[in-house]
Parts: sequence; C-alpha cells; structure tokens
Amino acid sequence: MVKRMRLDVFSIRCMYGIITALDGVSLSVAGGELVGVLGPNGSGKTTLLRAMAGALRPTAGRVTLDGQDVRKMGARAVARRVAVVPQNGYTPFSFSVRDIVLMGRWPHLGRFAGETQRDIEAAVRAMEATQVARLAMRPITELSYGERQRVMVARALAQEPRILLLDEPTSHLDPRHQVEIMDLVLGLSRQEGLGVVAVLHDVNLAAQYCDRIVMLRDGHLAASGTPGEVITAQVIEEVYGVRSCVGPHPVNGRPQAVLVPGLTLTGVR
Repeated sequence: MVKRMRLDVFSIRCMYGIITALDGVSLSVAGGELVGVLGPNGSGKTTLLRAMAGALRPTAGRVTLDGQDVRKMGARAVARRVAVVPQNGYTPFSFSVRDIVLMGRWPHLGRFAGETQRDIEAAVRAMEATQVARLAMRPITELSYGERQRVMVARALAQEPRILLLDEPTSHLDPRHQVEIMDLVLGLSRQEGLGVVAVLHDVNLAAQYCDRIVMLRDGHLAASGTPGEVITAQVIEEVYGVRSCVGPHPVNGRPQAVLVPGLTLTGVR
C-alpha cells in the first residue's frame, strides 16, 4: 500500500526584503485530497506554494512533512516527496517530451549519474498517466499549451512525489482543456493517494473539484473550509471586491457563483 503523506503549514510569514508577502497563513493537505488556493493577483498564492515546496524559507512559522520540518531536510529529500508544476511550463529549448519528463528524476540521481532502467520506467508511467506517451519523441516547443501542461504534470509525477503543488494549471486553457487537467489532477489525488494543492483563479472550477478551499487576500488568510463554506457571496465580495449571486449547481449541488456586472465595489482591492 502506498504511504499517504501530510504537509502542514503553521502560521508562516514570508518576506521579500521589507515586503511582507504572507503573514500568519496556515494550511494542511493530506494524501487523497485536493485543496484549492484562491485569491486576487498579488495575494500571496505563489509565495505559499514556494514555501510549501521548501524553495522559500519563512521568516516565521514552519512547514512540515509528516511532522518533519522541511528546513531540516535537504532539497533532494524534499523533492522526492513534493513536486511542483510551475505557472508557466514554456521552455525555449526543443527538448523531447521524453527528455523533459526524465528531468523529473533528478532528486533520485546521484551526482554525475545517468538514468537507470528504473528512472526510464518511472518516466514512462508518468507519461502514460498523463496521456502524453504518444508525444514522447516530439519537441515540446511543437506542442499546444494544453499538451505542455500535461507534460509538466508528467515531469512532476516522474519525481514519484506524495504531495503535488500546481501553480495555475488551467491558466490560458479553453474550457475543455481546463476540465481535462482538473479531471487528471483529481484522479491522481483519488487513485494514487497524492495530496494536491492547486492555485486557481476560476472560483467555479475550484468549487467543482476541490475538497477544501483556502482564500488569500493581501497575504492573509481570508477564508478556509469546504466549497460550501467558502464560496459565498459575502466571501467573494470581501476577497475580490465584486458582488455575485451564489447558488447550487444544477447537477451536483456544489456552489456556483455568477458575477453581477457593473457593481464593482470601490475601496476594496
């Protein structure tokens, strides 16, 4: 049975110079669940993912993996457990899809060591799981944005992580590809037992797929809970400064927000 891992964030503060990007934010994700992180531009969403991945050291608070402080773990040790799919998967180099996915094996390779058969098998499994195996020998520069997103997820899966962090995985995608990516992510969470945290901009997409949602505003935690608890007209107004009508989805009853045009609130960022 595959071990399910837990990642916890305890009241972290993150700063860039004298600028406070996050302050007092807590969050947890366990294997088998999908947590969405929402909020306006500049609210600290990407900073939160960087701290969770161990790429950014908080000035206060801590981040733990199964109770172990990530600050006391090496980068490779963290990367064997936590993988990140960045906001922009674009690369100017014409690497093949296979080579891009194999790059995800770096935490498992010794210095100056080449890929082993196990590494190749892990990459193949990752490409099959994301349905990009047929593209293995294609240059990534020739792929559509949606296909590149799948390749970036495959590269992350090749790390064989237990926690997957995604930064705006559906940005710039049409509705069909948004649904395909979110179906893929939810399937990985449910079937592989991954704990998944996804930064999203689409409130309704998050409401349909996420088990829990965290809302950030100005680097602070504005709301946290189930979609039914978080996706409300009051919270949307407080966080985004716009008015909306929120009602149950006609198919599954989850909350669905419809923005009210021409009623943007003044004085709210």
